[in-house]
Amino acid sequence: ETIFHRRRYLPDINSRNFNLRSFAERTAMNTPIQGSAADIIKVAMIQVAKRLEKENLEAKMLLQVHDELVFEAPEAELSALKKLVEETMEHALDLAIPRSVESDSGDTWYDL
Repeated sequence: ETIFHRRRYLPDINSRNFNLRSFAERTAMNTPIQGSAADIIKVAMIQVAKRLEKENLEAKMLLQVHDELVFEAPEAELSALKKLVEETMEHALDLAIPRSVESDSGDTWYDL
């Protein structure tokens, strides 16, 4: 179960087949961590999108890859965008464990 109580049912957890059972066991250990990370990034993306619109920025959220967000933005907005994204992502969800966010910019994703 994830932070937002999404459940992943694993019928093979009691399988007699070693491979199926082992996969289900690994999935059971991984789901709360990776699933919760996915929940958090989804909440952060929604909040970032709302703030971009509210602050009338031209920047566009293009892509999510695991825990990374990729934006396209005019050079003049980079400073404001970095601050907005870092602030929003770090506080997307109130947790006891702090999260830190880093951002960078470049002409291509490869440059970063």
